[in-house]
Amino acid sequence: MMTKAHKIRLNPTGEQEQYFLRAAGVARFAWNWGLAEYRRIKAEGQKIDWNQLKKDFRSQVSSEFPFVREVTKCAAEEAIADLRRSISTYYKTKKTHPACKFPGLRKRAKRIGGFGLANDKFSLEGHTVRIPKLGLVNMAELFRFVGKILSGRVTEQSGRWYLTVTVAVEPRAQEVPSGSVGIDFGLKSFATLSTGEVVETQGYFRQAEQRLRGLQRGLIRKQKGSNNRRKWKA
Repeated sequence: MMTKAHKIRLNPTGEQEQYFLRAAGVARFAWNWGLAEYRRIKAEGQKIDWNQLKKDFRSQVSSEFPFVREVTKCAAEEAIADLRRSISTYYKTKKTHPACKFPGLRKRAKRIGGFGLANDKFSLEGHTVRIPKLGLVNMAELFRFVGKILSGRVTEQSGRWYLTVTVAVEPRAQEVPSGSVGIDFGLKSFATLSTGEVVETQGYFRQAEQRLRGLQRGLIRKQKGSNNRRKWKA
């Protein structure tokens, strides 16, 4: 089995986008809460029990953080799971890269972020995805892979929302071509084979790459935290 990911643009309504923002906020809150608890437990010299940490969070939801129930429980639970993986990765990476930084707080001022979805808590139906406590959300394209869905993640990027689905698929054996093939080089496309296959030119990609390089240079000159920098980044 091999793991692949498909990132699909979502077309949420205004109400659905507000749900995404709340869910992203809950994920950010759960991450920061878990990080604070991790530091407290470590400072007391105790061993971290991540399952107990999740239970402690759930026990406080009704009395301390009732807003968490407004969205899917995956938002908080997957955020704590992300924190666990990030800390584990930090200690593994630190052995070969001492300069790597320990996971820090997530701040709304830096990025909206997103939230995770457990594989059994969402489903894909044609051009829609069904999200707990929200319903069907339109997707810009169909899911292209066939296999076991492992996880999902809704994220914001430059004002748009995306769903990234990770799936386990069976590797396909590549066919070995036999015989000869004719190639016709052109201007609109890089090459057209006698089999009918078209190899696209890289010209548009190179132009976009140059534009992106210029935009990145401009971003560096903008003052950090300013509205101008935030607009330029978008």
